[in-house]
Amino acid sequence: MTPIAAMDSTDAVGLAFFLGLVAMIFALVAVLLMWETVSAQRLDRVAVLAPEPGKVVRERLTVGENRKVISYIRFTTVEGEEVEAEIVTGRSVAGPEHELRMKYDPKKPRRAAIVSERDDDWSIGASVALGTIALVLVFAAVVIVL
Repeated sequence: MTPIAAMDSTDAVGLAFFLGLVAMIFALVAVLLMWETVSAQRLDRVAVLAPEPGKVVRERLTVGENRKVISYIRFTTVEGEEVEAEIVTGRSVAGPEHELRMKYDPKKPRRAAIVSERDDDWSIGASVALGTIALVLVFAAVVIVL
């Protein structure tokens, strides 16, 4: 393996390009993770807890490379309106007729989410860690080129 100081300019640019590409991947994952967390927190700000648990009516598997499970969950709002929300996940949320606690946007009741005991601190921390790794890789790529 050649030390960085002994590399010719073509090898250094290639290594810098590779590090930059890896940094972009880390940054993209960090942004997607943060976006998911912020979206969930946005619903949390306006969400109302459904008075009764919702029931899984049916589930459907999407076709294609990125398969997702779409769960249709029926629940009743605080106002007494029966709503069937579409929840997209990467896996089955529960079996048919299984009851789940639901929260929803009172202005758009079909915009709903399953209430979970999740902790957003880990995803924010992971986003910061991935972003830091991306910055370090970009810095390393700049140092190699200069």
